[in-house]
Amino acid sequence: MARKLVSLKSSMRSRANIMMVMPAFFLLTVLYLYPMFQIGWISLTDPSPGLQNYQKIFTSSTYGKIFYQTFSMCVVVTLICLVLGYLIAYTVDHVESRRTVALMLFFILVPFWTSILIRAYSWIVILRQDGIINHFLMRLGLTSEPAVLVRNRFGVIVGMVHVMLPFMILPILSVMKGIDKQLILAARSLGASPFTIFWRIYVPLSMPGVYAGVILVFVLSLGFYITPVLLGGGKFVMLSEYIALQIQLVLKWGMGSALAILLLVMVLGLLFIFGRFIDIRKLVSGYS
Repeated sequence: MARKLVSLKSSMRSRANIMMVMPAFFLLTVLYLYPMFQIGWISLTDPSPGLQNYQKIFTSSTYGKIFYQTFSMCVVVTLICLVLGYLIAYTVDHVESRRTVALMLFFILVPFWTSILIRAYSWIVILRQDGIINHFLMRLGLTSEPAVLVRNRFGVIVGMVHVMLPFMILPILSVMKGIDKQLILAARSLGASPFTIFWRIYVPLSMPGVYAGVILVFVLSLGFYITPVLLGGGKFVMLSEYIALQIQLVLKWGMGSALAILLLVMVLGLLFIFGRFIDIRKLVSGYS
């Protein structure tokens, strides 16, 4: 009798859990899975049924160049954000004044409260030929004429780093806040140099935040659209902008859908690879 009651309670709990998940599953299916299925279907049927869109992507040098520009830009932006984000997070973690920390966090979080469109136009004003940066460089005598800092790859890098930097700082900072400072004091008492303490203790303990920041920045950078369009000025095109051109201007729905499906597959593949890599690192660190 007791076993029957236990099995009945467990079945009722499982049904209740299923009922609680059903609304979210329904919304996910209607708002995400079904549209993605439609995009996949268009990529296989437009302009004619078959794999010609995917074949053209893998055989054309134009699409290869677009993919290379997108991935190379994401790698560069991720590396710059990693260096700057780690230094900023390390500085914030070691500032003792709470008022100073609050002020620094305020400036870190300001990009979250500002529209990407406004930030892109602001960088255009700052980086253009008669902008403040070129004016400052010419006043110092570093350049004899205005430098081209926007409508190119450099402008896109600046804009993307500005948007992505908080996504690198916050995960690293959250992990650094959890590092036991007694370990640092113990290493100092044993005669370890500041560099040894930083490299052998601080960096390994902060690596989970680094992994999370790298994943966030790299994956989010793959889908950037507004910043490359405005700061690239058509001279530097990324994959998301090219997909929009294929659908809105050229009206090649099949090709645009195929590129979108490939971008989704690459993002999912990268998330899977990063997830396995992080799990392995945690496993190794847990036994070391």
